[in-house]
Amino acid sequence: MQLNDESKRAAIQDTVRMLSEKYPEKSFLTVEEIAQLIECSPKTVYNWTKRPDPSRRPPRITLGKSLRFPKHAFLDWLFTNEMV
Repeated sequence: MQLNDESKRAAIQDTVRMLSEKYPEKSFLTVEEIAQLIECSPKTVYNWTKRPDPSRRPPRITLGKSLRFPKHAFLDWLFTNEMV
């Protein structure tokens, strides 16, 4: 699906607003929350983090064996990389 810049911006704002309502106190999201948000399996989210090209991987931090995704940076990445 090809989105223009204005559509991407609107989609990001809507998703950030929805996430802020659903997770008001969270700055970081888990793999499971990301999967639920975009209606995919957690395995898909994990696969994104293992892409050969680092510029195509989502922004994240590792806490031990757990991954966390900065809410706003992840959404920006998602709409920039996956919806072009």
